[in-house]
Amino acid sequence: MRSVKTLIAAGAASLLSSAAFAADMPIMPPPPMAYAPPPVQDFGGWYLRGDIGMTNTQAKLHVNAYDRLPAGTAFNQYGHGFDGGMLYGIGVGYQFNSWFRADVTGEYRSKVSFNGTDFFTFPGPSSLGDTYHGGIQSWVGLVNVYADLGTWGCLTPFIGAGVGAAVIKTAAFSDNATFPSGSGLTSSFIADGATKTTEKKTEET
Repeated sequence: MRSVKTLIAAGAASLLSSAAFAADMPIMPPPPMAYAPPPVQDFGGWYLRGDIGMTNTQAKLHVNAYDRLPAGTAFNQYGHGFDGGMLYGIGVGYQFNSWFRADVTGEYRSKVSFNGTDFFTFPGPSSLGDTYHGGIQSWVGLVNVYADLGTWGCLTPFIGAGVGAAVIKTAAFSDNATFPSGSGLTSSFIADGATKTTEKKTEET
């Protein structure tokens, strides 16, 4: 009986000792809460843009007198076209949110040469050849708005529209007519430095 009491007393002493040791241990702080990144806000702000590229102007010369040619006249145009040129642009814009932006741009388009020949065969028959040569350069200003359609990798397709004006200057324009031999007729015209301002609207995709 005495051994049972001794065993109980030893167990109680051990339990008290464990409780006292546990009470002396420092309390661990709770685990930190998981960090949640702040929500992504729509980007907005000012930006600068620069552009450099090549121009590909296409046109044919039209004279109002061509609408009043005699009946039966055959009229053909040959080689009408412009050389390629360069364009240089700069602009400032504002990104309102992740998909809408607007900017104001200015461009200089370098001088390009124009060449072409008109050939007429009149009833009779008689013929007339008219050869043109000249150049143009231009300054363009635009106000543009864009709607971005999302980004895939490094590509961001968009839809845009703009309105503005262009100042176009001609240089060394010449017009030389060739009449049938023996007619005694000649014609030539030379002009330089004419300037014209036009309104311009654009749409981009």
